[in-house]
Amino acid sequence: MAMRFLHKLTRLARLTRDIRRFLHTPVSVEQAVEIVGRRLATRKERFLWMAEQAIYGHPRSPYLQLLRAAGCEFGDLKSLVDKEGLEGSLSRLVEAGVYVTFDEFKGRKEAVRGGRRFSFAEEDFDNPSISPHFEAQSGGTRSPGTSVKTGFPFLADLAVSNALTLHVHGLSRYDHAIWSQGLIPVLLYAKLGRAPLSRIVEASGARALVRYAFTEAGIIGFGCGTPQVSDDLHFFSDAYGLIQRSRAVGNSGLTVDAFLFTSLLPSAPKVLLNVESGDYGIVERRDCGCGLAALGLRDHISEIRSFEKLSGEGMTFVQTDLLRVVEEVLPARFGGTSADYQVLEEEGQDGILRLLLIVSPDIGPLDEEAVRQNFLEELGRGGSLSRFGAAMWQRAGTVRVRRQRPVATKVGKILPFHLLQGSRPPSTGSPIRPAS
Repeated sequence: MAMRFLHKLTRLARLTRDIRRFLHTPVSVEQAVEIVGRRLATRKERFLWMAEQAIYGHPRSPYLQLLRAAGCEFGDLKSLVDKEGLEGSLSRLVEAGVYVTFDEFKGRKEAVRGGRRFSFAEEDFDNPSISPHFEAQSGGTRSPGTSVKTGFPFLADLAVSNALTLHVHGLSRYDHAIWSQGLIPVLLYAKLGRAPLSRIVEASGARALVRYAFTEAGIIGFGCGTPQVSDDLHFFSDAYGLIQRSRAVGNSGLTVDAFLFTSLLPSAPKVLLNVESGDYGIVERRDCGCGLAALGLRDHISEIRSFEKLSGEGMTFVQTDLLRVVEEVLPARFGGTSADYQVLEEEGQDGILRLLLIVSPDIGPLDEEAVRQNFLEELGRGGSLSRFGAAMWQRAGTVRVRRQRPVATKVGKILPFHLLQGSRPPSTGSPIRPAS
């Protein structure tokens, strides 16, 4: 207990010492352009540095166990990168069993590679090379959330991507509002020399900028200046490696091309080497003509979907029309917005799973049976899986309507599909706390 208190006191002193310098040295667009160019030119070198320092130089690293099980020492890895390049090497490592699934990364399941089994804890993936200033907590959709110890150097690295994106979209000189909870987004924008507004902006003419991020990795990409679809994002290949791995989703028989991310920033809070984010989508390289492509960021990610958040213990909504039904069909038919509806898979004390269609009471009076029937009918208009699932739930009376506000994650996200373990209410604790 005394040692834990001492660690917290040390980090508080570090935070107090360093925050002034962090805030008083904003990142300019010119600096950001130079930094990204340098990063893109040194991707392989930085990957090997990370591997040598944070994996081969760290006996507790989960990746060290996987690499050695695959017979890959550092010299072998260096030779592989020299021959195959970064993404080619990452793909070869996946073939040799060097990857971490979402559940393995969260410590929920053992990693089984051939005849060997490995057990990892979330803290095993912490970057041993950083000195954190505070601790963030991931949303915890299906778990208490992941503790992510973060330092100012990492936020400064992320601010580079923010600065470039705002410049390309012509938004650098405007005030900004952030739809998020926690300290990190505020510090990110403050590093640009322009702290975000604390109020919610509803004035006409406001623009929304799409972003893809997760707590353990940081900002993966921002919206393209000339998008082909609504979530057409530029992948920040200067800061991450990305390949895809075909994997089955539960026992559904469906497969998706899951994203596997690798961290290239020495300041990263978590060391990532072919780690699943729980998402899948389309990855392609093209010259779109926008300013981010002109800087060398030509890799795009789009049609991003979660196979983890759309899969519960007893069923999966991957490759179904759930998102369309919840976000478009129900609001158009019964009123409200997509934030007023949610599918909740609730595990009771008896272990039996129940599928609840949550409808916010803010919508007002409505015919609950009509809502339930419309949900099943629309879901059944999809592919064979959707039709089968809808018919089965119709016969079994599985879906019930409950009038309550949708359940949010600990960081305030309202997801279309949410799993509650047991009948306990979700935690409402703060997503940011001093690091320990």
